[in-house]
Amino acid sequence: MVAIISGLLSAGCSVFGVRNEQTPAYTVERTIGPDVEIRRYGPRLAAETAVSGSETAARSQGFQRLASYIFGGNTTKSSIDMTAPVAQTKTIDMTAPVAQSRTTDGRWRIRFFMPENYTLETLPSVVRD
Repeated sequence: MVAIISGLLSAGCSVFGVRNEQTPAYTVERTIGPDVEIRRYGPRLAAETAVSGSETAARSQGFQRLASYIFGGNTTKSSIDMTAPVAQTKTIDMTAPVAQSRTTDGRWRIRFFMPENYTLETLPSVVRD
């Protein structure tokens, strides 16, 4: 598994909310109908992994890898709060609180965005298998 921590900038994407999780600050750029908002998120950190396989299997495996990291599978064995909203895309993009996209080599990229209280210096490292 290759999980990386990276600073990411915002872009448009489909997003649906998970109500009990931490959400990053955003501005509403546009409203489409009664239930859809186009949001702009600021810079934030993410843990990311790329997985080969069918979309369903890769999404599941990638989610499990990243969940392991935030639930204590890291060098400090500390839990990291899950953030929301959760998003997925089929095209390559650079943002969404949880994002999944297909890479040019056919792999699926899945990323979890980190809570705002973390920096590159304070996030624990991944425990390598």
